[in-house]
Amino acid sequence: MGKRADIRARRERAKRRQKFISIGAVLPGLILIGVVIAMVISGQTNAENVIDDIIMPEKHERPMVNGSSMGDPNASVKVNEFSNFECGHCKTFAEGAESYIASTYIETGDVYLTYVPFTWTESAAKASEAAYCAMDQGQFWEYHDVLFANQTNTALPGFNNAVLFAMAEKLGLDSSTFEKCLTSGKHSNQVAKDSLFAQEQGATGTPTFDVNGVLVFTDGLEDAIKTALGR
Repeated sequence: MGKRADIRARRERAKRRQKFISIGAVLPGLILIGVVIAMVISGQTNAENVIDDIIMPEKHERPMVNGSSMGDPNASVKVNEFSNFECGHCKTFAEGAESYIASTYIETGDVYLTYVPFTWTESAAKASEAAYCAMDQGQFWEYHDVLFANQTNTALPGFNNAVLFAMAEKLGLDSSTFEKCLTSGKHSNQVAKDSLFAQEQGATGTPTFDVNGVLVFTDGLEDAIKTALGR
């Protein structure tokens, strides 16, 4: 083989190697995209399978809702509710005493309450992310209520993506926007920060309430509010 032919041959081999390298670099990305699309499609399909099993609680109005908070932001008493969507006592408070606190102290402008997720399992964290995704569409508290209503629903496999998607659909949220929010992990950092904040404030369990810097449990919440109000 002549010198020129040898050079051409080497160039051709180099081009072929570069082509294979390029394909090798692109292929993992294409595979990843395909996996994500498959997960979303699978979630949508499974959501259709469980949607009829979702329990819808009675709707009730909350005073002066602002995202995951309610009440007058200028209220003299600020309450952080450190809660977990998989906690039985949190469910009891959400479906019972919360309405009394809301009508007696929040609606009057005395208390501003904020729900702060305090999570330590992946499923509870994902449920909290889902609630924040619903908040993006103005329905944090509605989604909050659906989560607690289905906490012990044995017809469901727990708070997986399919169930969380189905809950959003039942509430009439924009499904595409909600699913994109949840699968992208848009609010995962916020949920992690919330749990860290709860720990920094001294919370070790749920539900725990921070009333103007004083930590109490449900049975001490009203007394703590009264004390903070000087009553």
